[in-house]
Amino acid sequence: MKTYIPYGGKAPHVATSETSEAAASSISSARPTLQDAVRTYIKSCGTFGATDQQIENALELRHQTASPRRRELVLLGEVVDSGQTRKTDSGRNAVVWVWVEPGRQVAIDFGAKTAVDVIRSKLKARLNDCEEEALRKIWAFLNELQDRQHDTTTQG
Repeated sequence: MKTYIPYGGKAPHVATSETSEAAASSISSARPTLQDAVRTYIKSCGTFGATDQQIENALELRHQTASPRRRELVLLGEVVDSGQTRKTDSGRNAVVWVWVEPGRQVAIDFGAKTAVDVIRSKLKARLNDCEEEALRKIWAFLNELQDRQHDTTTQG
């Protein structure tokens, strides 16, 4: 089985920008260490998770450094969107990211909501405006998944 390495193991950059490419090249040796720092911080937050701004503040990193490292962890399947948001310093909502051991499902505390409810609510607005068959299939799958979860909990 081949291991997926985001961006071919190089720091991401804007292909049409010489300065972006130079910045990506200059961070290449520090990238693994920075990625590990972001991973460790998000892991330490447990199910509470962290926004990009919280990661930046805790690690004293610029957004342009922290966000790509978090994105790489998302692409590796180690960090996922919790389905929750938290206010930033500017009062805007930001995604709360949580760490999950690769190959395992994440257990997130959604309060009264289940993971299926969170995904369904995100899709519902799109279904109202969109007739795409793919979204309808996802909706049907979520209903089936919820039925299975209900069957499992009522049998146990």
